[in-house]
Amino acid sequence: MSVSAIIFTLACKKGDIERDSGLTTPENIERFDNIQYGKNKKWNVLDVYRPKSVQETENQVAPSIPLSPLPVIVNFHGGGWVYGDKELYQFYCMRLAQSGFAVVNFTYRLAPRYKFPSPLQDMNSVMEFIFENAEKFGFDTHHIFFAGDSAGAHLASLYTEFCICPELMKNELFPNGLGFEPKREFIPKALLLNCGMYDVFYSMNLPRQDDGGVSFISKNVMKDFCGKKMRCGKISDGTVKADAMYKFISPVNHITKDFPPCFVMSANQDFLHEQYPFLIAQLEKNGVKHEKRFYGTDEKPLTHVFHLNMKSEDAEICNQEEIEFLRQWV
Repeated sequence: MSVSAIIFTLACKKGDIERDSGLTTPENIERFDNIQYGKNKKWNVLDVYRPKSVQETENQVAPSIPLSPLPVIVNFHGGGWVYGDKELYQFYCMRLAQSGFAVVNFTYRLAPRYKFPSPLQDMNSVMEFIFENAEKFGFDTHHIFFAGDSAGAHLASLYTEFCICPELMKNELFPNGLGFEPKREFIPKALLLNCGMYDVFYSMNLPRQDDGGVSFISKNVMKDFCGKKMRCGKISDGTVKADAMYKFISPVNHITKDFPPCFVMSANQDFLHEQYPFLIAQLEKNGVKHEKRFYGTDEKPLTHVFHLNMKSEDAEICNQEEIEFLRQWV
């Protein structure tokens, strides 16, 4: 692991442990844990959370009574592409499940060991799992939604764009392809995009003294995700390979009128808040249905991914607004 990734991980981990301290599984939630969805036994694991009902049997991996189909939320965790797993998102995801959704909370391979496009390959495997196990876990595959924050919002957006237009995946940076093919004819019904990174090229090319809160460490974490071979060198048209990579993986560059409806939020102390208007501008330019929220005040500031704190009233307000947004599309 790189020095930047280690520092970033340590900085995040302490706060995440404190955030979730004392929380337990709600009594009205049934959960199916540590299901392997891909080849990697360590990283390719997921949980499924559902609201309990009197007809459904608790804590069975293969229920004897068919589970009633529920709309699905697939959660893409954040962590700067180098940190995070499903365990850190279980309480947030169970809160979503309490509102009448089946929630798929998955872990994916992390940089710097596993670089782009490894997380997207894992996400594609998760989608295959959902379609193949729809009856077993009660997934309504006609109503699948994505939720993502920070790096997860970036990945959820980019994967959605590849679903909409697989031709985007044909890029000279990856002459042999990205190693996966999106499920044909699948596009999520709507997205929840929270405190995300949407224009990597912009952030990576800002001077350090004017980087909008994207610190030296964060920039190096992004380089860990892209890979050392992308930091320098030329490609056939003479442009800098790193910049070509940053543009390719920036969701703002691929928004079209076919992008699904989305709820986009940031906060006044979100270190990625300058990314928020970039995405909003592209959604408005292309006529994409969306709701936007910018939370926090000078008197009551809110930080990056504040919505994950299940002990916070502000998080509850945000999450309830997002749930109501999704209900429009069920």
